[in-house]
Amino acid sequence: MTRDIFLAQKESIIPKARYFTLKQNYMPTTKDVHVFTEDGDDYEFYRTAINQVFIGYKPFKYFMKGKTNLIELYQLIDWTRYRKSKLLFFADKDYDDILEISQIKQSNFFYTKYYSIENYLVTEEVFSIILDRYYVNELTDDLENKLLKLFRDSYEQFAIKLRTLTWFILIDRLVSKRAVLEELKLSLLIHFDKMQYFEKKLVSQQYYDKIMRSNDNHKKNLIRYLTLKDILVNKCGAASDDYHFENIMLTRRLIKDIDQHKNFLRGKYDLWFFLEILKTVDKTIESIYNAENLIPTNENPIPRRKLEITTQNIFDLVSSKMEIPTDVIIFLTNNYNTLNGNN
Repeated sequence: MTRDIFLAQKESIIPKARYFTLKQNYMPTTKDVHVFTEDGDDYEFYRTAINQVFIGYKPFKYFMKGKTNLIELYQLIDWTRYRKSKLLFFADKDYDDILEISQIKQSNFFYTKYYSIENYLVTEEVFSIILDRYYVNELTDDLENKLLKLFRDSYEQFAIKLRTLTWFILIDRLVSKRAVLEELKLSLLIHFDKMQYFEKKLVSQQYYDKIMRSNDNHKKNLIRYLTLKDILVNKCGAASDDYHFENIMLTRRLIKDIDQHKNFLRGKYDLWFFLEILKTVDKTIESIYNAENLIPTNENPIPRRKLEITTQNIFDLVSSKMEIPTDVIIFLTNNYNTLNGNN
């Protein structure tokens, strides 16, 4: 048995295992709420809102290891035995609306309004939270405003690029469904320096190899020889024949009228932008100090980041400090009111 088959079989039993646990935990009259999420990060994202709305309720957590298992469990449950508002399900929207994939339309099943939970984190508000709370030495308002403008300008350019990339991803999702998107590294296409966005220029492989052998480290970060199609086919396993003019025009039309890019921008790519920008903030501050002849002193030292922000800790660090999304509050409040006879 291969490792992939073993892992697939192991994950296939998760819905039944979680259902068994639910049967053991569930009591119709106790003051508790059962929360089902795709994984642990999702629960951390929703935890503050759940505690704020379901005051005095004990949460039982169920991590489903993916959206497929989450949906399968929902469909397994004998709903004649459970109060729906005591069992809350949270799923990422993904491309469901764009590809017309059916969703569970029930009052206790929540879908993100954006592609996924990560999209809620990538905002100027959260960027400011990190500057204010996770930097040693306070930033002046002027310095923070300069950093926010750089963040805003780079994010606008990033969103434009990701719209084009999404056309190519959607082609795979509509036709062959072969691409492993986790293998798509945006660093092949994009580079950040002092919070500024740079799109890597497409060059011949001969020229690319020549620069890679040189000592020009700056230019090395600004060129590529792989096209978008090359990256998806060679790095991610997509089917080459899927990528032709008609399919590109089809997927372009699918998202042409979607103004809010977070509705189609994969959350993991959104978060990648955010974390890559954060890596360059310290050097950006140094650059601003040098350009404006600002001299750090013992009383007013240059601001420095306290700790590295990563995919592993960002949910823990900011979820409880950011403004709770309106759609999450509405969903939880409606279920709380139903559970307590307030509707």
